[in-house]
Amino acid sequence: MHEASDGVEKGRNLTGQKTAARGDWKLAIIAASNGSYREYLHERNPNHAASIVRVLEWHVKAIQGGPGHMADADATALLSTLDDSYGMMGAKYAHFLATNHEAIRKELKAYSKQLQADWNAGLSDRYWIAGSAIMVLAAKYAAQLGVEVDPDEIEDFMHGVYMENRADRDSRGMTDGKVDSAESVLARYLKDRGAEERVIWTNYMHNKQGKPPKPVNILKGPVTPRNTAGGIEVRVAVENREIVIASSDFGPWVRNGGGLSGRPKHSLKQIEDGLKRQFGAYYNDKLKLCSGTIHATPLREPCFIIPVPDSKSPLWEYLMMWSPPDERAAAEADDLDGDSGGAAEKHDPLEATDVA
Repeated sequence: MHEASDGVEKGRNLTGQKTAARGDWKLAIIAASNGSYREYLHERNPNHAASIVRVLEWHVKAIQGGPGHMADADATALLSTLDDSYGMMGAKYAHFLATNHEAIRKELKAYSKQLQADWNAGLSDRYWIAGSAIMVLAAKYAAQLGVEVDPDEIEDFMHGVYMENRADRDSRGMTDGKVDSAESVLARYLKDRGAEERVIWTNYMHNKQGKPPKPVNILKGPVTPRNTAGGIEVRVAVENREIVIASSDFGPWVRNGGGLSGRPKHSLKQIEDGLKRQFGAYYNDKLKLCSGTIHATPLREPCFIIPVPDSKSPLWEYLMMWSPPDERAAAEADDLDGDSGGAAEKHDPLEATDVA
């Protein structure tokens, strides 16, 4: 599908020194399917929108009765006549295109630019705009040749199709040809690790040299002394306003779709880049994830840190989930006053030696 829409053949060598000529074409394919081809592409290529923007799909409703509908027997008899005769409209239309191709090319270009502006289409929507423009102008030329079709009605219909396809793409985190599914992937990860009781909430996190200024209290942790699902992989440090994730756990989980069949597998770099852009996430090579708690280990590990600076962050509710109501209210009041409420600076890996 990608090669067909690119419009150019692959480069091939004739000999060690000569390259074969590359053919090119302009092609649009119309196909009917019982299932959604767009949905198939979403599942097949969850990491990019390059496939989706090559397909403009709409649902054809089944009509019982009404204009254009006839009995199955009559329809079958009518279609059987096409075994011997295809009529002349196709020949007329082909002749019209061949004798007016220069004017059509100019009109198609101008009309595509008009649709892009009128529909506020992005650059990655060029295939959708081209497909819509072709449908509308085809209706216009067919009407000129005597076919009973209303180009304005087709334009309204194609606008609805375009908006529906764009909304479906954007609802999956796909914008401007890229997939920004970092937030949804993070949400699934936190839910999975939370269900396994591999997340702890603490009042704060001490990972600097020196004696901790106050005790570290676990606000929420595993309810069983020994968790057979695995160790702690996520720490939510409320006063630091940070979510700290073990890199060695997050990376394989993202690449393998959480290890569950049917879940899309993602590019770790793409997800990490998305979290960096959206939340200001960053790496720290040497942290004790569970420092100051009964879950602490003597060794440090690489961690991925996601700041939650204020109540405007989508992660604020998650950060404050197990905080006492009075402390949560105080934190939100500090935020309204413009005070960060004691949010910690980034952990310094050179000082990341826990002595608690």
